[in-house]
Amino acid sequence: MSLKRTLNVLCDGNDNFNDAYGKNVELKRQKKVQPLSNSNDLGLLSPPVTPEHQLKAVQLQNSSLSSVSKNLKLSLAAETVKSLEPKSGCQSLSQIPERKQSPYTDAKNLFLRSSQPHFDLNFILSGREKEAKILDSYITNSLMKLESGSIYVSGPPGTGKSAQINTTIKHLLSNARPHNSTDSNVHQVVLDGNLERKVRIIKFNCMSISNPTELFKEIYYKISGLKYSSADGSAQLCRLFRKTKENDCDMTILVLDEMDNIVNRSQQSLFELFTWASTLIDSEAKPNLLLIGIANALDLTDRFLPRLRANCINPKLVQFLPYTAEQIKSVITTKLFTLLEDNKENIPGKHAMLPPLVHPAAIQFCAKKSAVTTGDLRKAFDVMFKSIDLFEENVLKTKNLDELLRVPIESLPKVMISQVVKVCSASFNSNFELKLKPLNLQQKMILAFLFKFEEKLETERAQANKTKGYRKFADAISLGSFFEYYAEKCKIFDNVITQLKRAEFLEIIGSLDIHGLVSISMLNTSSSTKTLLANNGVSLNFDNFKVSSSIPKMEFFKTINDNIVLKRIVHSNY
Repeated sequence: MSLKRTLNVLCDGNDNFNDAYGKNVELKRQKKVQPLSNSNDLGLLSPPVTPEHQLKAVQLQNSSLSSVSKNLKLSLAAETVKSLEPKSGCQSLSQIPERKQSPYTDAKNLFLRSSQPHFDLNFILSGREKEAKILDSYITNSLMKLESGSIYVSGPPGTGKSAQINTTIKHLLSNARPHNSTDSNVHQVVLDGNLERKVRIIKFNCMSISNPTELFKEIYYKISGLKYSSADGSAQLCRLFRKTKENDCDMTILVLDEMDNIVNRSQQSLFELFTWASTLIDSEAKPNLLLIGIANALDLTDRFLPRLRANCINPKLVQFLPYTAEQIKSVITTKLFTLLEDNKENIPGKHAMLPPLVHPAAIQFCAKKSAVTTGDLRKAFDVMFKSIDLFEENVLKTKNLDELLRVPIESLPKVMISQVVKVCSASFNSNFELKLKPLNLQQKMILAFLFKFEEKLETERAQANKTKGYRKFADAISLGSFFEYYAEKCKIFDNVITQLKRAEFLEIIGSLDIHGLVSISMLNTSSSTKTLLANNGVSLNFDNFKVSSSIPKMEFFKTINDNIVLKRIVHSNY
């Protein structure tokens, strides 16, 4: 029947068509002509049950196809409208009530990994003020002066690298004006002083390619929409970055995320891109390119940058250190305050109002636990999501949803520290082995000596308390006293341990602090060196800093296995 209706449309309602159609079919059956053969005048006959592959396609006239397509669209539209019409006894779409969800569900949505990051009016993520200022200043100056350049962003996962760069670009486009270009990647950006620049923005995730040689092909297709010709080489892509009559863009901003995937396999493609974004190319043929590379690996700088610097290419370096406990606490608190209807007035720090749904002690515990283990903000979000979900499940057992919706969100029961402790114990305990496994022997030895030194001070303090001695013990271990203890113990193990110099010792202690295995802070403050060294320019030394372990002692002892040197340190006297 559908075939018959279609044919009726093609013939514009010709009443005599059905008779002609029947006679023609009968004639072809008598001649035993295959329906899909060349003599098929209609071209719309159904194929046999077991088709004989004499022809691979049926050619139809363009006018017939256009008519069929037009009428099919009209039919589909009519069916859609009919299906949306309310039937008798049924509500219309506008009358269907919206499904209710508890305030705890709204809070959980804030901590999904796919949720949008929260930034202030200046498009700065919480805890990334310094990095955002560097990025915004460098990009703005490059566009104003029309100077090509490159930015090399590095740091562990979950430290806000991609989020802050995307937010900075969003800030750049917040003043963009409409333009006549059909390319959605091109924007008319307005800078300070009403200076306009036509900017193309391309974002590319390097994890989507399996072969580094495909990088140019993918970028070329994103810009031009055409197939990349390998015969022309990289010059074909380089021409797209130049301002010509066909390409009137003042600058192209190319963001390469997950750049580790390419550096680990081949550096040639990246090297060419950084070369184009440098001052090494002649001015007449120079590409207008601002390259932003994002990498997770901490040692990527040592493996890739030396080659760039050897060729006089010096990208702007921006390092994102792991989040500190105070930064994680600030991010979580700020997100929770957005649940309030008057969230613009309820900004943390403006008054003594507590955040909704989660107790401040629970936020503090989650922040500290996340900071000392990984410093990954995403891990903290996972803990908050699971904690709220666990609490919501228990609350809904005693109260129904309507009761919760009648209570102001500020007065609802809060997630307590007990739920967060339960989730953290299940989430982080298994991570210690992953963090300790890649350490080298020198790093593990310093950790072992630190645990022994802490045991020694605890024993001496306990004995002094028993005898009511007057000897005063320091509340924290200074780097100087720990180095003296380390040097003394190395003399005992002189035949198996080589003592590190002071500079080497500081370097290893600093790396252990970055990975969250030890905590280093100034003697007169509790702030971590991750903030002090980055923001204040303080140099790490032996006199002004204290050190303490940040992981359970037993978790470290599990990783010793059959290492004779570490066993001797652990089981030796204080």
